[in-house]
Amino acid sequence: PGKVLARILLRRIRDHLLRHQRLEQSGFTPGKSTIDRILALRVIVERRREFGRGLLAAYIDLKKAFDTVHRESLWEILRLRGIPTRIIGLIASLYTGTESAVKCGGGLSSFFPV
Repeated sequence: PGKVLARILLRRIRDHLLRHQRLEQSGFTPGKSTIDRILALRVIVERRREFGRGLLAAYIDLKKAFDTVHRESLWEILRLRGIPTRIIGLIASLYTGTESAVKCGGGLSSFFPV
């Protein structure tokens, strides 16, 4: 049920998100993926090299980034972007009191808070 609700909510807020998203970003954009961003970076690198210009690049590993995000701030940003309070409440409910377990082989770990 959580995945179904999440998809419904994403469809409801996608237009709001896309209006405020920078062109360089691909999140929530239909038909775009990380491959598009990788290709854009490759073009930039090739152009800088072609014109003999230097380039500084940084790689940021965002693995587990959402685990450390202050969720109340996210809800506030959604509110500022015009997402209805009712929708924000539903999104927040997906992340309140959630638990998870790890399935490995045939076994299942104990549940833990997420």
